[in-house]
Amino acid sequence: MTRPPKNLSDPRERSGSPEVYRRSWFAPLLQARLARRLGLPNPSSAFDRLGHRQTPTFISQKTICSGEDRKPMSKALQEVRVGRKTLWALFDSGAARSYVASTALPRGVPRGRDPRPASVGLGGRERRLQDWCGLVASIDGCSFSFKAYVISDIGVEEGRRVDLLVGATVMEEWEIGLKPKGRRLVLDLRQLRKREFVDF
Repeated sequence: MTRPPKNLSDPRERSGSPEVYRRSWFAPLLQARLARRLGLPNPSSAFDRLGHRQTPTFISQKTICSGEDRKPMSKALQEVRVGRKTLWALFDSGAARSYVASTALPRGVPRGRDPRPASVGLGGRERRLQDWCGLVASIDGCSFSFKAYVISDIGVEEGRRVDLLVGATVMEEWEIGLKPKGRRLVLDLRQLRKREFVDF
C-alpha cells in the first residue's frame, strides 16, 4: 500500500521535511554545509543533488526583499562590541568566510597568516586573503569567538562603512539566526543566549 504524500500544513508531518529546511532561515547555511560534504562548487545546487527541487530561499517562512530587483535578503546589520571598540557588523549567510577591516581592528588581538594567499570575490572585487585574526565579539551580552580575515575595506551598508562581516560558517557554528522584523532582517540570538549547541 502506497503511503499518501505528507501534508506540510500539518505540524505533525513537517518535521524533517526538505521543504521545511528550504523555507527556514538556516537554508543557506544548510546548503553550504551540504555542498562542502558533497564536494559541490555551488552551494545552491546542494538540494538539487539530493533530489529536491531548488526554490528561492525563505527566511522564517517569509521572504524579505530589497532593492528594485526584489532579491531575497540573507543579511542583517548590527552593532557589536569587539574589545573596546563598537563595530558596525554585517551578518551575511551568503558569505562563507568572515572579514574585518584593517582600520577597525582592535589592538592586541591574536594574528595569523596562511602559508599561501587565496583569491576571493567580495563586494564585486577580487581580494587576496592571507592575514587573519581571532576575535571575540559581544552582542547584548552574548559573546562568540571566530576567525576573520583582515582586508583593507568591506564596503558600505545603509550609509555606514562596514567594519566587520560575519559569514555563514560563524553563524552556523554559534547558531546565530536571522528573523524578519518589518521589512528587514534582524539577528535571532536565542540559541546563542542559551549556549546549548549540538555538533553531532
